[in-house]
Amino acid sequence: MTPSLAAQVGTIAVTDLRLRLRRPATLWLILVLSGLSYLFIRDPAGGRGLMVVDGARALYTSQVVALSTAGLAAFLVTFAGFYLTSNTLRRDLLARTGGIIAATPVGSGTYLAGKWLGGSAYLGLVTGAYLLNVMAMFLIRGEGPLEPLTFVLTYLLALGPGILVVAALALCFECVPALSGRLGDVAYFFVWVVFVAMGAIGEARGGGMVLDVMGIGFILAQVHSVSAAQNIAIGVTPFDPRLAAWVLPPMSLTATILLPRFVTALLAVPILLAARLFFHRFDPARARSASQATSGQFIRQVSLLVKPLTRVVADAGARLVPAAPGALRPVLAETVMTLCQSPLVLLAWLGVLAATLFSTTATVHRTLPLVVSALLAVGLADLSTRDRAAGTQAMLYSMPRVKPDYARIKLGAALVLALLFCLPPALRIALEAPAAALSLLIAAGFMAALATALGLLTRTPKTFMGVFLLFLYMVLNGAQLPALDFAGWNGVATGSTRVGYLVVTALLVALAEGKHRWDLAREG
Repeated sequence: MTPSLAAQVGTIAVTDLRLRLRRPATLWLILVLSGLSYLFIRDPAGGRGLMVVDGARALYTSQVVALSTAGLAAFLVTFAGFYLTSNTLRRDLLARTGGIIAATPVGSGTYLAGKWLGGSAYLGLVTGAYLLNVMAMFLIRGEGPLEPLTFVLTYLLALGPGILVVAALALCFECVPALSGRLGDVAYFFVWVVFVAMGAIGEARGGGMVLDVMGIGFILAQVHSVSAAQNIAIGVTPFDPRLAAWVLPPMSLTATILLPRFVTALLAVPILLAARLFFHRFDPARARSASQATSGQFIRQVSLLVKPLTRVVADAGARLVPAAPGALRPVLAETVMTLCQSPLVLLAWLGVLAATLFSTTATVHRTLPLVVSALLAVGLADLSTRDRAAGTQAMLYSMPRVKPDYARIKLGAALVLALLFCLPPALRIALEAPAAALSLLIAAGFMAALATALGLLTRTPKTFMGVFLLFLYMVLNGAQLPALDFAGWNGVATGSTRVGYLVVTALLVALAEGKHRWDLAREG
């Protein structure tokens, strides 16, 4: 007897959810969100409030805490959620379960609907874990009774539509050949920036409310509905203690509030229809052509174009690797292999060299470090995960000293690659701003350690891509904060900033090595 359509969708969704919950990234995300709930809900006695309107703080009622923490979580959930829920089709393809599914009577639409619901449920559970931590902090810092229903309804309205749309986008990007690889990972960053912008205008009537995927406009509208405030700040914000605290009344569940959020959630439907249109249903020919289209004809043409250069790199590696000290040989071999296998990385490095030599001093100092950081976000992402994904890690472990030194080899190769990109501009910057040049070199170590640690912790390159692109967004928007000027291009980094990133780099190195040792002990 063939199961009903709803049963098929439910089975796929539950299976997908269980597989996602087993991933190490889930635990780390919950830990990060739990820490954020503690950081966000500060004691107002310290002079900082969670919601500040025209200098006066709002009392920590259930409605205020729910709206504020939902708005802050929206940035992380809609950004990290994409990278956490993507790659589900590729996992089924690599695990050989995709072909089995394709041979069953399960329709493509049914399969995609189940995957979408599984991804949405996963993000919903992670958000629910964050919400529980928020309510726990409310019991400590709240200034009124705990109202669980207020928290749940607020989160459903503020974050629910975004979760559904982001899960649909992650699935759609996997189905569209041109967006199923690194290009899609980078492209989503710009999509997310558009979401942020739409949130800023989403308080307006009409289309702006419908396109408010992140729910920021919805949250601001709730405050403006009871206040003629000119300035609203949500987060850890200083307030004027001389001004009386104000109370935000409970939200009214009217059609004017509910309908736009419902329509926003429906944006997931056309996105899923687009995914269905491009879904290859694990057909080997279509899956192969999709894979080729992703990195496809363009990269093959580039490979042919730079083949003489990759041959030079390979020849240089053949001479340098045997001549290097024993501990450096696998590091250099890994670096040479990366450059030979990634022609775009090699071309990007040549572009950085040309820009260093021929650009203006201001461009090299202010713009080139940003470009280098963005290039390394792509170039370093899969360096510590590609062996496991390709199924070659066991073979590598059979080589002398590779198994115990694997984390250090990957870290060393990532550092060499980062220095190849950062050292040329740093040398030119050092002529006028030695401190900024030092910041850029420290940034090379920081990026290499972050990519290696996150790769070994979560076993997916998407974690580093997502975390680092979000970090770059914060750096660009916090240009006056010394703590964010990790590479020195904002010109506000201090000695303490550089020492801080050195300490963080050392901690990341220890974390990567510790995770590898733990894996070896667990696997025997």
